Amino acid sequence: AVLAGPVWSLAFPHPSFALAGWLTPALLLALSHAPREKRIFALGYVAGLTHYLSSLYWVLYNPFLSAAIAGWLALSIYCALYPAIWVWFCWKIFPGQDATGLAEAWLRLRRMSLKHRMLWPLQCALGWIALECLRGWMLTGFPWNFLANSQLDIVPLAMFASITGVLGISLVVAWCSVSLLMAT
Repeated sequence: AVLAGPVWSLAFPHPSFALAGWLTPALLLALSHAPREKRIFALGYVAGLTHYLSSLYWVLYNPFLSAAIAGWLALSIYCALYPAIWVWFCWKIFPGQDATGLAEAWLRLRRMSLKHRMLWPLQCALGWIALECLRGWMLTGFPWNFLANSQLDIVPLAMFASITGVLGISLVVAWCSVSLLMAT
């Protein structure tokens, strides 16, 4: 989970590797499966914390270094709750959630009905955009690092935002990512 955060950060400026944005939701889910709910939440939190610590470095560009460090840590610690909640939510609604490990979960996945294999990625993607919307409007009002922002270099997809808004692009990217995870 510690590696999932920096991979997620690669999607944003410097270096702006858009493919990392497509991999992130699937990577978070694949690396955060555990038999206990607290561990699932903790793994999602660690991934989120490493992402926000590495992607919010610009907060440190402040003449008051001690205040900047405190703000950077506080904002990263707070924002890391959102990916942790998302990972926990996705595994909570997973049709084979009583699986004891990742290997057993994938075996159950192969035996799921087509309806469940199509519905779970959509539910996960809707959960992703719901949490992005909450993070962007509630408490901090911090709309940076939406998953869609990592796709600015893909012009046709970026232009699609004029129809769906930025959260629509996040929905497409998260849905495709989790769907690809289901296909593997």
